Amino acid sequence: MSRDVPAMVQTVPSNKWLARLGVTRAAKKAASPEMAPAPALERLEELEECIGEMESGSEKVFRRLLQTRVSLLNIHNPL
Repeated sequence: MSRDVPAMVQTVPSNKWLARLGVTRAAKKAASPEMAPAPALERLEELEECIGEMESGSEKVFRRLLQTRVSLLNIHNPL
């Protein structure tokens, strides 16, 4: 990795990240969990699906990286 990578990575404060997801602080939420609005539940389900897709995609990338590494090692050290 380059030494400039940490400089390129910008951290987002947690409150901004939560705001992007439409999540509010506990103090602002309804008093009862049963009174949670349906749109919030739908958004959470969409978020769960999105995270599942990201995990699947990252597993594919990881497997491809391993295959590439094996190929490069085989080229570098022929039997």
